Amino acid sequence: MKTINIALLGFGTVGSGVYNAIKSNEEKLKKEFNANLIIKKILVSDKTKKRAEDINPNIFTDNFTDVITDDIDLVVEVMGSMDFAKKCILTAFERGKHVVSANKDLIATYGQELYKAAYENNCFFMYEASVCGGIPILRVINNHLFGEKIEKITGIMNGTTNYILSKMYQEGLEYKDVLSEAQRLGYAEADPTSDVEGYDSARKVAILSSLCFNTYVTFKDVYTEGITNITKQDISYAKKMGYNIKLLGVSKENDGKIEAYVYPAFIPNTCQISNVKDAYNAVYLKSNLLGESMYYAKGAGSLPTASAVLSDIVNIVKNMSLNLPVERLDRNFEKKEILSIDEIFTKYYLRISLKSNIDISSEILSIFENMGIGVVKSIKEDIQNNNTIIVITEKVKESKIKQCIESLKNLNKNLEIGNMIRIEDNI
Repeated sequence: MKTINIALLGFGTVGSGVYNAIKSNEEKLKKEFNANLIIKKILVSDKTKKRAEDINPNIFTDNFTDVITDDIDLVVEVMGSMDFAKKCILTAFERGKHVVSANKDLIATYGQELYKAAYENNCFFMYEASVCGGIPILRVINNHLFGEKIEKITGIMNGTTNYILSKMYQEGLEYKDVLSEAQRLGYAEADPTSDVEGYDSARKVAILSSLCFNTYVTFKDVYTEGITNITKQDISYAKKMGYNIKLLGVSKENDGKIEAYVYPAFIPNTCQISNVKDAYNAVYLKSNLLGESMYYAKGAGSLPTASAVLSDIVNIVKNMSLNLPVERLDRNFEKKEILSIDEIFTKYYLRISLKSNIDISSEILSIFENMGIGVVKSIKEDIQNNNTIIVITEKVKESKIKQCIESLKNLNKNLEIGNMIRIEDNI
């Protein structure tokens, strides 16, 4: 029986999950591949830390040079850092080791360099767990839909923000109160910036856009806007009008140009993705043959992420056993223009506040009319002697709605734009 020796880089939530996934499926893996998958070395920052009693303490090391030994076949990187992880993966490729990674930060920034290094050193490189944890979305794109043209990706790609927005929607709470609860329950980090400002989702959008549209999209190419400005007032108006609010990752190809964004959006309650609750993720694809399809699962956590990592390990072991050739992952990529957020066409929700009880709603609507922006609906409410005006526009170019907002600000010194949220009616 053949032995596949694995080096595991990192032993936190995901790393321990990967270890347990391999151990708990040991017998099945032996039968399927006639091979023993052995975790030979584990790289950690503190090898003196007390671990589970059934793990041999001698396999832990804090020195990377002790990990990439000649008998290692496959490296699994689940550290979550970027610069050090990049160095480790490139070194592994140079030593002829296949690599599985869950590192979305790294791949969304340095994917092109990693694809090149893997191919030049005849190594398989897989990273299913880098996007939406337990959802096998990269495998769907790379295998099941490989022969199709993917037209659009829309996704809830971060469990923390979806949990927060779901609670706000269900219980009418303010953002800061739900965030505190999410941190207490472990759904949000002590520093939640990466999640709530949309950066985590943007990295996933970059990876998905690159694969779907055969081009290089990096984290910096993705327009990013988080959920910190969403109030219970916005949620209340969304409910009244038959919408939910979700943090969406959106990407599509438009006449050979790429749109790639992350932003909170109004979504009709009739849309499936509107009903994705709590810390779950969902990715909605539109392709030219299958049409519309949605993929739903837990997006993070020890076991869902470990499931994706194990899937990549199994696929590399299959490739090794069949002596399949390594193909460069970006072999069909070409350079394409990334469009600015100012170029998109969509509907908009605007919450306009007046710090007085004066009524200038007709003047406000006249600005929209004069700029050629159609208004689908307007709502005027008097809240504690202040006027709030809600405007829902027809589809308009983003650059034009921004010009409209500037004109509104100049209308009256007591006028404030409480929020502007895009409306995704056509997912």
